Amino acid sequence: MGFSATAGKIIGITVLMFFWLSLVIITLILVYKKYRYVKKDSLKKQFSYLVAGFAIIFIGDLIHTIGLDISIALNDNTGSITIFGNTFAFQSFALFFDSFAFILFYVLWELFIVERYKDGKLAVLDKVILVIAVITLFSILFAPFYTMSEHNYTVLIYAIHNIGFILFGLLTVLNLLFNSQKRLNNNINGREERSLNLAAWGFVVSFIFFVLTLALLPINSKFGMMMVPKTFAYAFSLISLNLGLFKPKVE
Repeated sequence: MGFSATAGKIIGITVLMFFWLSLVIITLILVYKKYRYVKKDSLKKQFSYLVAGFAIIFIGDLIHTIGLDISIALNDNTGSITIFGNTFAFQSFALFFDSFAFILFYVLWELFIVERYKDGKLAVLDKVILVIAVITLFSILFAPFYTMSEHNYTVLIYAIHNIGFILFGLLTVLNLLFNSQKRLNNNINGREERSLNLAAWGFVVSFIFFVLTLALLPINSKFGMMMVPKTFAYAFSLISLNLGLFKPKVE
């Protein structure tokens, strides 16, 4: 890859991720203000899950962006970090940490759903989702060790942690979609539930592009570009939440 091509790729990724990280920061600020504003304990609990979720996502994607830019600039998965006596390539660690962050993000969304729609009581579906989530969390902790003794994090669609994430993540999103639509049909919290419903659809689209990327990336590395519309789908979800769920009501 020539210098100009490398520079162009780094600039493109950095600009896209700057846009995304800026949006995450705005969302984090707004949801934190919402958390401080509400008085009811159950509402505070709901928004505390989302404050934690967006903070985790910001850290994960920031580390991922730094690792990706370094990797592209040096044309190698280079740099290292030592954890528990094991040395990992920095880009591998960054990708691993970001994936771990997104798993926690959807676990926190599931807890938000249980608190918001089910008064904190777990239904059968919620128990299934959380069990799969716990299995996924444990499996990703050992993901770097899958390929014999090489401490690399490989993103493959058939990896246990990816199958688990896709399964419990989609179930979480559909859970949100169903419950927000149910409240919309009953004219309850119209603006907030509409924003949650739109956000859920954005998450569904992001999962579609995520699955396509993982499935097609081994065929051609250019399919990695499908992560761009995935990012915009997430951006749509955050904008919907900012305008509806987190925006203060005008008295």
